[in-house]
Formats: sequence, C-alpha cells, structure tokens
Amino acid sequence: MFVSKRRPVVFPQSEHARLAGTIAQYWGNEQFQRPEMPFDAFCAGVALHDFGYGLLDTDNIVSMELSERQRTFESLMGMRFDDPVVEIVAKTHVARLMNTSGFASLEARCRQQLKELIAGTDLPADVFTNADTITRLCDSIAFDFCFEQDAGGSVAVAAEQTSAERVEVCYQIDFDSNELGVKCNNSVGCIRLSPWPLSADIVRGYLLAYEQSGFPEELNPCRVEFEIRS
Repeated sequence: MFVSKRRPVVFPQSEHARLAGTIAQYWGNEQFQRPEMPFDAFCAGVALHDFGYGLLDTDNIVSMELSERQRTFESLMGMRFDDPVVEIVAKTHVARLMNTSGFASLEARCRQQLKELIAGTDLPADVFTNADTITRLCDSIAFDFCFEQDAGGSVAVAAEQTSAERVEVCYQIDFDSNELGVKCNNSVGCIRLSPWPLSADIVRGYLLAYEQSGFPEELNPCRVEFEIRS
C-alpha cells in the first residue's frame, strides 16, 4: 500500500495498478506507436502488474522488509493467466523490479519463465522489451501519484516499436493543496505529460484511498480524482 505524504489515508496496490492500466489504455498517437501485440492484452498486463499484492494489501511500499518483498515477488511470479501476452507483460515488469532490488536468483527463475512463455507466442522478445518501457512509465506515474504530493520524473520509452531508439517522456504531478485536509476529503491531482503520448486530449478518472485508521478491516473510502493533460 501507499501512505499519503499529506494526510492519514492509504492507497492499496490495486488502485495504483488501476491508474497505471488507465494510462496504458490511452497509449498511442501519431508520435507514439502502440505495442505490436494485442492491445487489450497489453493493457490488462499493465493493470495486473502488481496483482501479487492482492486487493487490500497492508505492506507499506517504502518500508517493506526484504522477506516481505521476496514473498511478494514470489507471489507475483506465481501469477498465471490464460492469455500468455498478459502474463508476459506483467512478469517482464516483475523481472525488472527483481533486477533493481537485488533478487538475482528470483530474477533468473522469472526470466526463464518469460523465455518459455514468449516461445509459445508468435511475437519476438523485442516486442515485450519495448512494451515494458511503456509499462515502466505508467507504473512510475501511478507510483508517485499515490503519495499525494507534487512530484516529477521521466522515462525513456519506445516511440517506434520496431526501433531501439527511445524518447524521454517527462511527467509532472501537482495536487491542489486546498483540496487536501486532515480528514478523508476528496482530492484532485493533475498529471502533465511531455511530449504527449496518449490518444485522448485529456484523461480523467479517480482512485479510491482509505482512511489509514482501521484499514483494511474497516473501510472508509474517499475519491481521489486525476486529470492527465499535456
């Protein structure tokens, strides 16, 4: 879960993942190509990239013990989907996290799974490598958003799916401080992207955060709106 930096509310991993999946759903325009795979499967893979945490997880994402992180990685690696493309998209993300977190043995096992899964499709491995740059951007934006604080970053993504070249996409997240109080009031966050990689001019939606006290046995939700624009 993500603990807000501004007030005592938390975002489950499932809500973080939902925002990532929403961004993926709108990916693509004249400058940024969609991944060369079934697009619905790609979007599902992004939306399910953290499925191993469950729906109402209680592990603070920034203070997890190594044993907790390993358990979560093993759960993520144990995910099985009927559609191999969905599974490959999700697990390519997982393998990347294992690499940056120092879980070499788990990563090797995950990479072997991926090799076998990819061999069962008619798609080359490079297609999934390029798609993972988009997954990483969607995940990074959703990760920072769930702390409810102003933030920014960038990710180099594959704009042309047949090319190894990357385009740096920058994002900036700003929250209206007037909307954020101590209690579980609704809040609004604006996400700006440059250059613009999405198919719609503006994307709006909302996530659910919950009062930290009593979570998850007692659920007191509040709506956190997002607006994605250039």
